[in-house]
Amino acid sequence: MLFRSARFDTNRARIVGQKAMQGRFANVAAYDDIKMPVWNDFSPRVSAVYNLSGDGKTAVRVGYNKFVTAQTTGFAQLYNPTALVTQQLAWTDVNGDDIAQGERGCVGYPTAGCEINFAGLPSNFGVRSLAQFDPGLKRPYQLAFNAGITHEVLNGLTLSFEYFRSDFRNVTVRQNTLRTAASYDQVTVVSPLNGKEVPMWLPKPGVASQVANVDSTSDDMKRWYNGFDMSFNARLKGGLRAFGGYSIERSLNDVCVSAASDPNRSLYCDQTKSGIPWQKQVKATVVYPIKWQQIQVSVAYQGLNGYLSGSAAQAYGGFTAGTGFDNPRGLGTFWLVTPTLRYAANCTGPCRPGELVAPTMAASGVASVSVPLVAPETEYTPRINQFDFSVSKSLEFGKARFTPKLDIFNALNSDDYTAVTTTQYGAATYMRPSTILQGRIVRLGVDVRW
Repeated sequence: MLFRSARFDTNRARIVGQKAMQGRFANVAAYDDIKMPVWNDFSPRVSAVYNLSGDGKTAVRVGYNKFVTAQTTGFAQLYNPTALVTQQLAWTDVNGDDIAQGERGCVGYPTAGCEINFAGLPSNFGVRSLAQFDPGLKRPYQLAFNAGITHEVLNGLTLSFEYFRSDFRNVTVRQNTLRTAASYDQVTVVSPLNGKEVPMWLPKPGVASQVANVDSTSDDMKRWYNGFDMSFNARLKGGLRAFGGYSIERSLNDVCVSAASDPNRSLYCDQTKSGIPWQKQVKATVVYPIKWQQIQVSVAYQGLNGYLSGSAAQAYGGFTAGTGFDNPRGLGTFWLVTPTLRYAANCTGPCRPGELVAPTMAASGVASVSVPLVAPETEYTPRINQFDFSVSKSLEFGKARFTPKLDIFNALNSDDYTAVTTTQYGAATYMRPSTILQGRIVRLGVDVRW
């Protein structure tokens, strides 16, 4: 049996030009219409199922699909010079008229003529640091392939195996066209975790202010996914039902091309060399009807991989002003190096206690650099093991049927956590659990049918 379909869509967008505008807190210069790249995409969807044994007990299936990244107005909004920018400032109503008095730049807060604390307003407020798009920028898309087989091993018991593969294409990269690798000086810092030397790059004096970002499509930005899924489904004698499975998966990136304008991105940029493990999970549910008093009992188990420490910025996805396109997926432990940061008194390795970590950093004009100390996607929260139990009983009164239920979620009251406050080494909340599984929940309910 063969299933075929196709989708064609076109994406045309522009930013309507506007005259110069003056506001109370910011001004916008005039600009003409900005036409975005036009995207025309054809997406085939093909799948096939074949009865291998001829008796309906063995089925083989394959599929091949193309999916383009979803886009509406968000793409153009990234490059809109008049997009909304907000900032929260303190206001003290000195004269009690419920009107925020004071213009940008006023001094003497809080006074009758300066009720807004503009000291907390960034100097570049209202001036958007926009990237430009390459006229040949293409739409990211995903090619997905799957192949699998299902076989009835015994009467009422089937086993399935499935393979999934996804390749991501037209991945976007953001480069600063005013910088190259020669614009930086390499500095070696000593990791406070293990005393190993880690390279860090600082822009040469005067380079930090040179910014002209361009978003473009790069064939050298790569991302791919492999997954294997094994599952079972059983309907046995006595009404026993059981189903579940085991799966392993892994996504990898190679984003080293993004280091052309910032060599700091070269650390762990090729994830095939980072030793990233396969993610593994197990899920199973058993439902057993007890003939005595028509009671039904069920138990479910989930054994899930721990979550990534920190955020999971991906090298593929919707346009987000470059964020995630030029970094390895995931975020591990990092060290926030500043011009005043010094080595601890008990530092190990080739470092001197109390010495500045980056003595030349002040001259570079950079306020801070996040130095990765651990390869992304190699640090995880603990595995999650959760059991859920349920008991129900059917009662009939005339034409009405009542099914009272008792459900116990997280029955063993697991306290595994799924997120940490920060992966910044040295922070007071470094690796502190921030999201813990909800404790044991007991729910009583009843279904009524008539």
